[in-house]
Amino acid sequence: MSAFNSTLIYLTSLTSVVSLQAASNIFQNTSSDGLWQTASNWSLSTVPTSVDTAIVNSGRSVSITVAAPELDKLIVGNNAFTTTAVTIHADLTVADIRVAVASGSIGHIIQSDGVVTCTSGFALAATGSGAADGGYAISGGSLVFTGVDLQVGTLGAGSFVVDGSAATLISGGSLTLGSQGTLWFELDTLGATPLTLSGDFTVDAASQLVVDGSAYEGGDGYFPLVLVSGALGRVDLSNVTLSGFGSREPSLVEQEDGLWLRLLAPPSLSQELCSLVPDSTIAVDYTQSQFAVSRAYDPSGSIWTPIFSEAHVMDTLLKQDVLDAGSGAINRSWELRVARSGALYSFVTPALGEAMPPQWRAPNGEHGSSFAPWIDDLWQGVAVDTIAKNASDEKWFIHQAGTYMRDHSQTEPYYSPQVAAEVNLAERSFTTVNWGQQAHTDLFTDELTSNDFQSHLLYYTRVRDLGQGLIEVSLGFYNFGDEYINHINVPWGGFRQTSLSDYFLSKPDGTWANASTGWDGDADLTKDFDETGGWMGFSDSADGSTAAIALVYGSDSSPLLEEQPSESYMWWKLTDASPEDDDPAGSRNYAVFATVRKYNIPQGNGVWGRYYFVMGDDVADVAERIEARGLLQGDTLIPFDYTEDSSPLVGYSFSGSGEDFRVEVATESPQFYLYAQPVAGGFPIFEIIENDYSRYLTWDPYATGVVKTYDGRIAGIRLLGFALRTEAINVGEFTYDYDDLATVLAGATGNYLPAGETLLVRAGVEASMPDPVAHWSLDDASGLVASDIEGGNYDGTVTGAVWDVGVERGALNFDGNANYVSVPTDAFVAISSQLSIALWAYGGSSQPAKDSVFYAADADGNRVLNIHLPWDSSVVYWDAGYSDGYDRINKSAAPDHYMGQWNHWVFTKNASTGEMKIYLNGALWHSGSGKTNLVSGITGAWIGCSDDPSTGSYDGLLDEVILYDTALSSAEVATLYSHYTLPKDYNAWVSEYPAMLDPTFAGDPEPDGIATGLEYVLGGSPTAQDELILPVLDASGEHFVFTFTRRADAVSFTTQIFQYGSTLTGWEDVRISSPAGAEVSFGPVESGLQSVTVTLRKALAIDGKLFGRLQVHSEGSF
Repeated sequence: MSAFNSTLIYLTSLTSVVSLQAASNIFQNTSSDGLWQTASNWSLSTVPTSVDTAIVNSGRSVSITVAAPELDKLIVGNNAFTTTAVTIHADLTVADIRVAVASGSIGHIIQSDGVVTCTSGFALAATGSGAADGGYAISGGSLVFTGVDLQVGTLGAGSFVVDGSAATLISGGSLTLGSQGTLWFELDTLGATPLTLSGDFTVDAASQLVVDGSAYEGGDGYFPLVLVSGALGRVDLSNVTLSGFGSREPSLVEQEDGLWLRLLAPPSLSQELCSLVPDSTIAVDYTQSQFAVSRAYDPSGSIWTPIFSEAHVMDTLLKQDVLDAGSGAINRSWELRVARSGALYSFVTPALGEAMPPQWRAPNGEHGSSFAPWIDDLWQGVAVDTIAKNASDEKWFIHQAGTYMRDHSQTEPYYSPQVAAEVNLAERSFTTVNWGQQAHTDLFTDELTSNDFQSHLLYYTRVRDLGQGLIEVSLGFYNFGDEYINHINVPWGGFRQTSLSDYFLSKPDGTWANASTGWDGDADLTKDFDETGGWMGFSDSADGSTAAIALVYGSDSSPLLEEQPSESYMWWKLTDASPEDDDPAGSRNYAVFATVRKYNIPQGNGVWGRYYFVMGDDVADVAERIEARGLLQGDTLIPFDYTEDSSPLVGYSFSGSGEDFRVEVATESPQFYLYAQPVAGGFPIFEIIENDYSRYLTWDPYATGVVKTYDGRIAGIRLLGFALRTEAINVGEFTYDYDDLATVLAGATGNYLPAGETLLVRAGVEASMPDPVAHWSLDDASGLVASDIEGGNYDGTVTGAVWDVGVERGALNFDGNANYVSVPTDAFVAISSQLSIALWAYGGSSQPAKDSVFYAADADGNRVLNIHLPWDSSVVYWDAGYSDGYDRINKSAAPDHYMGQWNHWVFTKNASTGEMKIYLNGALWHSGSGKTNLVSGITGAWIGCSDDPSTGSYDGLLDEVILYDTALSSAEVATLYSHYTLPKDYNAWVSEYPAMLDPTFAGDPEPDGIATGLEYVLGGSPTAQDELILPVLDASGEHFVFTFTRRADAVSFTTQIFQYGSTLTGWEDVRISSPAGAEVSFGPVESGLQSVTVTLRKALAIDGKLFGRLQVHSEGSF
């Protein structure tokens, strides 16, 4: 005891806090149960009370599992021992808490429940002799230290840890974070409980702030970590560590009321979810320009009215700089910021400054003039069910931006949640998918949900830079609910009057006139589309002679689309508050402009609208650019038209149930597939996390009785894809296998909410594959043998065809001129009633032609097997089995089924059931019945020709030819198809480098003197200096030998030519792409790469000089 008493006196002399009258009661764990409430565990044989100083030391651990008596003081760790710990699960009130007070001591308090109240002092490695390690971690319950200064790490390594969001309250007076102190937030699935301080927040420049987001899955992208008045400038951001957030772009934002964490929405489960935007019809012009896109927090610097930080709203910054020496750098350069909702909230140009309104609104409710922060006065889509709107005093409309803050329970803006997004640098675009929200939230006046406004609408938005001050916005609406949308704004928006004071309406004859004169703020001015020239101009001068922006909205189709009951019109007006140049944020400062498209969108349907922003030196310049770029020629409304056959699939697997339920993208052996695009009649499948940690899949975000979508109950929402009703499946060209999603998820009780619908998903269970009879992979790369890699010794003999690059590794290229592979007939001995032939085909330019890709005959020359892919009529024929004639099924094919791209075909025959089938790219394409002829007596068989090679030889590439002695099932065919990976084109490759400043084929962003397209071909990286990938010359032998390595994927998408010459002005071409020149030889494809050798005679050199270079041309637009 004497040693302890001396320590206690020393502490008293340092702190003047420890009362000499307080009894020291030391935890000794005599009973070995580790419990605070066991009296015999304490040195005084009683549980500590308000007259005691409770001391836990010497590496012992104690748990408080029932409410403890009030304490005078708690000391954890006052001697040099390994970790001493107190775990709190119940209520505790204590005047003074001291953790790690002696040199070498290690002490921790871990609170998971109960209410801990500290009334006088609170120090973590902040008192005593220093060189200690002390911490407090809270993961549940409440911690209250009102009027107390929590000191962390002023003498030793101190840490205060907020572990997750389960704690009810963490509130106190002040926080002093010392030079060795760390404030740590460990986010759980839903985030972290904020630390609320009523006093000061003192932060040493050397202290650390750590935020770990490894477990965070919530959708909330802006929330407080520390709430304290006057927080600006308190934290050295260089001492902030934000980890575990992946691509969510975390930023710590200092506001006047505290420290907030800004994040992006959870990343898309698949980029395919954003693959549905119609192609641009306008040619790009990227000359003398640079483009950048960033999703990190980068505020505009503009003057805004709202009391809320711009970090609430910002999602993505797109920026184009025109580099010419003229006016373009000022008048056609721009910065556009996209809101979390997909709306466009900030539009800045060097000439005009911020063009978007300041978001001021006449005071309304407790949020004053901030009840619509970036909710109304921006460019967005709006969708209306006019029957519901008329019945609700004009309040029923679905905002892309989000909800007005008219419900007093709403304390922060709520923007239409982003459920998927994609940056595509190659095409200079950003795409976002959002669940649109009802704008009005002050309508929930009773307990009934049947009369509440709901929204079952997805907004798709793609913003794309087309170059030279031209921005294309594609805006899609998809209705998956029973609301009847019949009125859409494409777009609703307008500009800041103090930046763009005058407005110019185009006329059908190509002229325009100032349309802003005489506006009084009360009149709604309207024009039918056909009364205008398809655009409205905006400038800051009455005659339009200064920098200008035009919004191009186009025209209606003629005749109107079937879904359009009436013509479209546009309307505009000034707001009712006059802006002042000296205070642009002191009024609404907004000139409203909108197009109204009367278009019917019932459940399961959608439509695309498209509009453009055009920038120029003045209105006349803008008008010329509109004409020159052809902006008034395309369709501005395009109905959604996504089918089972065309939509990409996203495969998923799941595990666990209840709170442990997890679903993830599965590239191998998925348990089910969803369509990435809204196939007609499709229902979106969302993954939703609620604020009680429950999670489930559903098509209906209101499935659990959610009323106020903005009240925090929905903590996260992501789009997985689309499922179909029974009546919507197999309505196209192909037949697919489907499963009931409820059956698939039957083991995850409560994690799927069908909400009254039976929804079907594409079957995903991988089938076990039968062993092939023979497998000619065509990967041999050289020689006259096509090896049977199945081991049956059925090697084929190659005649005429040349080795090339295929789907995976090698392939054979047949030129239609007596090229073929003869295969041993022994392979067919065991085949009689059933067989399957699978192959990949890439038809050549002469297709369709009178040729065969597979043929077999009997001793009498009768046709037993034959595949025309296709015949010259574009009809695919499958013949199998002979008996006084052959069995046949046939079907006409589209050109992209048989030429210009790789397609996987499987042909099956089952004479026992009489079924013959043709599968294309993993799905049933055609079938026939009553086909009972056996397949027997084969005495000759060929790949790539008929029985007469001189007239029936195939033109194109073949790969992975497989023969089975059974009729593969649809599941087996789908499994076989899924095992292949198609070559990756330039766009797909460059998308793997999202930070590239210039993703164009001819770009060189590193720079290393090698165009990015050439690096794609040569297996380089567009972000690294890699000159070593260039062709290498060996002149040591009898020939000049140039060698290089190319990416096999690039062969299908590029034309490759080697050029040589004795001077740098005259070049001879040697074709590398098929058909290659005689000087070219290839190695096998290994790990996706292939060696290429070009051998040239030395006699071609003049004066000992011969130059060589490699040229690569893209096929298609990149």
